[in-house]
Amino acid sequence: MSGEGAIQGTGDQWSTEAVSGVAFTTQQLYVLLGGTDYGRFAVLPSQATMDSVGNDSVLNNMRRDMAASLSPLGLVDDQGEPCRALAYLLDPIRDCRFDVMDGRIPGGGDLDDAEAADMRTFCVCFGRSSATMMCHVFAADQPGIALLDLGAPDGWGAAFVHRTHLDTIWQYADEPMRVECDNQRELDSAEAMMRGDSSSASNFASGRKGGERLIALADGRRRTMKPNLRMGWMVSHDYRRTSGLAGSPQLRDMRIGPEPKVVTQIIPEAGAMFCRQTVSGSDLDESVWGSGGNEGTRGVFEFVASGSVLERLLGIPQSQWGEGAASAREGDIAASEALDGGWA
Repeated sequence: MSGEGAIQGTGDQWSTEAVSGVAFTTQQLYVLLGGTDYGRFAVLPSQATMDSVGNDSVLNNMRRDMAASLSPLGLVDDQGEPCRALAYLLDPIRDCRFDVMDGRIPGGGDLDDAEAADMRTFCVCFGRSSATMMCHVFAADQPGIALLDLGAPDGWGAAFVHRTHLDTIWQYADEPMRVECDNQRELDSAEAMMRGDSSSASNFASGRKGGERLIALADGRRRTMKPNLRMGWMVSHDYRRTSGLAGSPQLRDMRIGPEPKVVTQIIPEAGAMFCRQTVSGSDLDESVWGSGGNEGTRGVFEFVASGSVLERLLGIPQSQWGEGAASAREGDIAASEALDGGWA
């Protein structure tokens, strides 16, 4: 499961597990990554001033400061080059194929309001053969970002629900139910139902087999001032058909090309998910999105009775996750029980 085994035996004193205990600053990660990250989690646009882009003197000064802090620990050498374990964790962030995070990207990303606060606590970046979670931590009362290994593709689903603590609160539904939303009214009704709106739940349930389950779900959400059923947001982005501006790693977060996005409302205790998938760009995959213009949106509500939670959040089949993923068909939650520890 862990990428640790790929690092041991190289002579480095650090393993990926040990590096996960280090809290990196935004400036350190900016230098180590050579710029911002795709999801603008480690480095928000407001934290990366444009005078550092392409300015060797500014970057060299930042690199010297980073090396002075981290080289005594053995995490980087005197020139600021990372050790093997740290390089392994940075790789899927530098070359991210798709990601998932617990909220929208502020500052002109998913949220148009440039002043919106960043409410996210984690972002998982998936590369070709490894995945790394970035999460906010505090060390010596100072904020920082930790890097956690999710291992190889065949274990991503289990590692994700384990690292996010989702496996301690998720409950599969007794019976599956899947509703595809065919129009904007249904999309809006499903979203409002997940928030506990009874009128929307009644409209969404009308004429559907099992509609009483939808009404009960909304009722559980609004029953008290502190709802019995907690709801969270997850957002994923698929960067595989995008490219950066002029190939500059310092601007890797500014992507060109079709970028499918899935915004999910998830109620773990009920095994309920509403996924709204949107793609924009002039080069749509018509086999998936049809030929209805430059932007497409579709939504699926589901009571999940089995299978992969992560696959639904990403909107990407496990067979496309990377090397070794094709055989990973078990449910994430069940597989996570084999992992040690946790965030309880």
